[in-house]
Amino acid sequence: YQRRVHGPYEAGLIKVEASSIKRGDPREVVDCDFVEQVFFTDNIPYSWVSIDFGNYRIKPNYYSFAHRSGGDRGVNYFMRSWELHASVDGKEWVCIKKHENDQSLSPMSQCAAWPIDNTELDYYRFIRVVIDQEGNSKRTSALVLSCFEIYGDWMFDMSNLKSKKKKKKKKSTLR
Repeated sequence: YQRRVHGPYEAGLIKVEASSIKRGDPREVVDCDFVEQVFFTDNIPYSWVSIDFGNYRIKPNYYSFAHRSGGDRGVNYFMRSWELHASVDGKEWVCIKKHENDQSLSPMSQCAAWPIDNTELDYYRFIRVVIDQEGNSKRTSALVLSCFEIYGDWMFDMSNLKSKKKKKKKKSTLR
């Protein structure tokens, strides 16, 4: 008997969105299998991918992602210059990590991790990766990444659940 372990996307715990989609599916950004997935955006300056943690909040201290290269898809557009943003509400964003000409990812090193050194961070619902203009190794703005993981202190936000329960109670008393 073999049971497939589902990630947070398949379990409905998070949502993933992108500014555009050239190839793949945004959920491949958080897929930890790193087998065949290749997600990338159109070649548009400041393309982004965001993750909504729903009822969870994170105070991040480290993150990682991977990049496939070569193979039949031949996507060698390694991230070089980008920013990691965080938001409480998905509208106002703060830059929590900036990379300029980062050489961590390459055909020989397809996974990398980075510390988030800002100790004055809050707990956030949304995380977003934004590529700079001409921010990959081919000097385009296509954002290519997969296997995104973020680490830190997590908490569950029950305020959203309480408001849903109140709404349900109001509806049931009107009958």
